[in-house]
Amino acid sequence: MPPFSKLIGTPYVVLDTETTGLGRKTEICELSILCGQTNKTIFNSLVNPTIMIPDDAIAIHGITNQMVADAPTWEEVYPKVREVLAGKLLVIYNVQYDVRIMNYCCDRIQQPNHDYFGSLGYYCAMKEYADYRKVEDFFRKSNKWFKLIDAFEAEGLRLPEGFETHRAEADTILVQALIVQLHKKFELR
Repeated sequence: MPPFSKLIGTPYVVLDTETTGLGRKTEICELSILCGQTNKTIFNSLVNPTIMIPDDAIAIHGITNQMVADAPTWEEVYPKVREVLAGKLLVIYNVQYDVRIMNYCCDRIQQPNHDYFGSLGYYCAMKEYADYRKVEDFFRKSNKWFKLIDAFEAEGLRLPEGFETHRAEADTILVQALIVQLHKKFELR
């Protein structure tokens, strides 16, 4: 079965977050959602976390505490996110990470998260790509997981001049381009 074939004919959205770090109490500081059918961003917002964004996270995504100071909180963003995800399959490159952070943010504000945030469920694009590439990871005893930029470039895709990765909207665009590229590749076979 071709990679990402489960998405054909299914209304799906690509979601990405940027966060305050990697730990257990990490919060979202940016979230973006792209419509798979139109290739258009349908939600993109900085999010004001309840904790400071540490310098090591800022060094990765460039989102500063000053940038989020006037942004809406997760509590304010959450209803819109649920509305946008309703009735759609949720595609995330590293689903375990993003869903863990979204769940933590929901728990913090006592909002439900057990229903996939109103979506039809989630789909891990990173796992799907790893299963497609079939490069064995002896330590994990599974297929190797690739960084998004590495998967993107391995499929012959190139970033436009000045395109910055590690921002939520940019990463949704990369995931969608990877999905489209692999659809094209398998249509030609």
